[in-house]
Amino acid sequence: MPTSAQLLKQYGLAPKKTWGQNFLVDPGSLDRIVQGCHLDRDDKRVVEIGAGLGALTERLLAADRKVVAIERDRDMVHVLRERFAEEPGLTIAEENALTFDYPAQADDGPFKLVGNLPYQISSSILFLTLEHRSVFRSAHFLLQKEVAQRLAATPGNKDYSILSVLFGRVFQVQREALIGKGAFVPPPKIDSLFVSLFPRREPVFAVEDEKRFTLFIKAAFHQRRKTLENCLKRQPFLEISDDQRTTLRETYPDLLKQRAEQLDLQQFGFLYAALNHETADSPVSPPA
Repeated sequence: MPTSAQLLKQYGLAPKKTWGQNFLVDPGSLDRIVQGCHLDRDDKRVVEIGAGLGALTERLLAADRKVVAIERDRDMVHVLRERFAEEPGLTIAEENALTFDYPAQADDGPFKLVGNLPYQISSSILFLTLEHRSVFRSAHFLLQKEVAQRLAATPGNKDYSILSVLFGRVFQVQREALIGKGAFVPPPKIDSLFVSLFPRREPVFAVEDEKRFTLFIKAAFHQRRKTLENCLKRQPFLEISDDQRTTLRETYPDLLKQRAEQLDLQQFGFLYAALNHETADSPVSPPA
């Protein structure tokens, strides 16, 4: 089993800095990532984002899964085709992960999504995952530590953010493994964290217009040190009428006096429902 470092030397390749390529070369870390994917008997297919030199691909195939490996770097695709020429379980998609047709892969049912995401595209891939969550059984990503911490953060934590609310509403986010920068070639500047996103059977609360809800959460976190009332008063993202502000003040005055990082998911649901004159679909009663 050649290492990534050996493959780079064998093919005369070097990581492309402009593409944010950092190849995971530590075998122990790769094994922890496969373990963190929670593969079971129902996981027949895995879609891998950014297969690179195939280090993770090889382990996924060894787990007796069919793998669709997305890779846009022609040099890497050449390596993958040579390495796995005799592997019938692998399909190589020479495409951009940002424009790949994920729903089309679900014709045979939901699949697992796995990837070591370059920093430049991590946010975009995360929001694609959010948009297409119905086609995944689960998603498992190696991310920069700070991004992963925002995904998994809870209220009152300094990392609690827009990502925490948007993803926490529809996913159970689970931290799997901390991967040090020394496990990569070349080593990145910060450590990485491998996380799992398990779609909830039902969202914490229902939202009819997800784009508007996203704008609402962006407005709430726009100025973290200000109260929600001040953030929603000066927000640049979302149109809120005077009548809507009055409704919010009359319905949830105590919540508006807090900062966004202090509210839990259900409380955001109640505020958003009041803003849009809806009933929050939540098992928790609204605050008095």
